[in-house]
Amino acid sequence: MIFKLRRVVALVSVMGVLAFGMTRVAGVAAEPAAGEPAGASDTNIPAGAGRILPAYTTFRNPAGTLGVLNTAGPIDTRSHPFFQPLGSNGRACVTCHQPADGMSLSIRTISRQWEAAGAKDSLFAQIDGANCPNLPAESRASHSLLLDKGLFRISMPWPPKDIHGHEIATEFDIKVVSDPTGCNSDPVYGLQSKNPRVSVFRRGVLPAPLHFTGAFLGLKFLGMADKLSIARGLMAIRNEHETRRDLDKISMLDWLQEKRQTPVAIERFWRQVLVSAINEELDRMAAAHGFQVFWQAFLANADSYEMGVPAVPLGELYDDEAWKRFERVVMQLRTPVESVDASGCVTLAGGVVRKSDFTVVCLAPERMGTVAPALNVDTSWVEYSPITGIHLWFDRAVTELPHATLLDRTIQWMYNKGDGRYLQLVVSASRSLADMPRADVIALAVRELAEFFPAVAEAKLERAHVIKELRATFSARPGLEELRPITATKAENVFLAGDWTRSGWPATMEGAVRSGYMAAEAVTRAAGRPQTFLL
Repeated sequence: MIFKLRRVVALVSVMGVLAFGMTRVAGVAAEPAAGEPAGASDTNIPAGAGRILPAYTTFRNPAGTLGVLNTAGPIDTRSHPFFQPLGSNGRACVTCHQPADGMSLSIRTISRQWEAAGAKDSLFAQIDGANCPNLPAESRASHSLLLDKGLFRISMPWPPKDIHGHEIATEFDIKVVSDPTGCNSDPVYGLQSKNPRVSVFRRGVLPAPLHFTGAFLGLKFLGMADKLSIARGLMAIRNEHETRRDLDKISMLDWLQEKRQTPVAIERFWRQVLVSAINEELDRMAAAHGFQVFWQAFLANADSYEMGVPAVPLGELYDDEAWKRFERVVMQLRTPVESVDASGCVTLAGGVVRKSDFTVVCLAPERMGTVAPALNVDTSWVEYSPITGIHLWFDRAVTELPHATLLDRTIQWMYNKGDGRYLQLVVSASRSLADMPRADVIALAVRELAEFFPAVAEAKLERAHVIKELRATFSARPGLEELRPITATKAENVFLAGDWTRSGWPATMEGAVRSGYMAAEAVTRAAGRPQTFLL
């Protein structure tokens, strides 16, 4: 087979090693390309192997061949600390940073090592190669996160400690809400142990945007052609997100087809992520919004995907007691606003008038013309996209998963809200359900859920609730960005906020929060004391 360098798909610098990915050119003779050593290897290098790593060598993988160039020349692994065991368990740096995997570690390599030696391989040391150290070492299930997702367990003290072993004061508490591995609840290794610790599972060692490479290659619902297609698409987003000027004029589907994404990649990857994030179908979604989701969550930084999940209801986070910490804040609940005039004067229900130096109007767009007509804010461009939530209560647990995405179905996401018996299902851009009778929506949900969770078929549905939010978000179609109103209005002391304003983000909670920060910044500028709140 002739190998031709078509695109660099990995470029990593580790101890003077550069790894270049190459893809096969189909339908040509089976012989090495010029400059490529014959007999490319597909094996990993064990710790202490005692071999010479040439200045240039190749490793086979399902995508083709990975070429490794040692910029410092050949490496004698017998005397190099990177390849020598560091401690008593037999591991070396190379154990988790294989040249064959671009100085990382693929799920394919991990699986082969398990098949060859099982728990005897130092890669599966209980301390971090198992889901929890107290699980049976010989059981594959004990190492499922490493084998199936390429994740190592990292145990950290809680509260955290500095380099001198002194506890660091924390601004929050950690509570175990969901613990699939059981390690954070374990009496020896968990948060309630004698020496409290919290277990997290780290992403791959490669820098962004390659930090999910190992987990991505292990996805079983995508074929290799689909994965290569997606990799090309992600690299195109990385290259075009700051330079391309027509992204608000074309749909995300237009862009995906331009980049020759496979139908499976579009349906099972791009659509599954973006429809949920933007609440709109790919053919009705501006490509600019699709770019933003993948840039912010996947490509910009290795930790961009991380988020905090409150352990208490939002009502408890923002209740009256929480606001009492801010002495100058007064909340008036259950007080409808009847009108806002051009000077920012607010009239409440019952004729009560409130005057202020500055007013921030945060209304739904359909209310602007009724409540604040004097501001003359155009909302004629607004179309809505619905979201449907389906709540199901069964007489028994039907799953142990905390959440799941359902591929190729109407139902998109499942969230385990209570012991596997109470599930919430979510359908974004749910126009197909808008006019469907409640009973039919429930029947559809139960039927599709049973296709993924067989226990549903045996369980009794005790209760169900369907919530259709027909005006959940505005439709983020192409050409809207210039129509969304900015924070400032025709009145110098009146400002707008809301996810539908021009926040730079689509209609999401993050967009709504950004608009609030932008309004606060506008108020400080108008007051002559400008401040910056938006990061």
